[in-house]
Amino acid sequence: MGLLEIVNSKVSEIAIRRVDAFIDEVKKELESQGHVNTGKLRDSIRREVERFPNLIQLTVFMADYGFAIDGGIKPSNIPYSENRGNGGRSAYIEGLKDYFISKGLQEKEALGAAFGTANKHKLEGMPTKASFRFSSNGKRKGFFTDPANKLIAELNVLQSETSDAIILTVGEVFRRRQRTFEKLLIAS
Repeated sequence: MGLLEIVNSKVSEIAIRRVDAFIDEVKKELESQGHVNTGKLRDSIRREVERFPNLIQLTVFMADYGFAIDGGIKPSNIPYSENRGNGGRSAYIEGLKDYFISKGLQEKEALGAAFGTANKHKLEGMPTKASFRFSSNGKRKGFFTDPANKLIAELNVLQSETSDAIILTVGEVFRRRQRTFEKLLIAS
């Protein structure tokens, strides 16, 4: 195994360990912010590794709705209009109703709670001020973005340190070869 393969192998190991730690941190942050109900979002967070010559690609996945929870939603982007009342079905209202049913409300109570929550979301956006009571760390956004920014900074440092180590190692190899060559010249 050559020097480049050894370095790539070690960097891959470190990167995979760091991404696994990142995923653990994201899941803990999700829980600390009070976003775990059924556990589906938490359980959807995973990584895949693809290896290419001299490159490792680590991709982290999660259910799409996690991005809305991570960044929040402005009131203008809440898919609800209080005055619409056309008797149709709204996936947003149905989702809220299902949430309240999962919390033990009966169908009619859950529908009322869904409309009340939709009105609050339309005024404040998501998260609402009242939702902070479910957080144990005082935060309701950034469960993914904050650890991701930290990971990116750590990987940039790793890349820089690895580049420096490769340069030093290659430089040392050249110095040793030069000394060997000089000894050969002196001996001849």
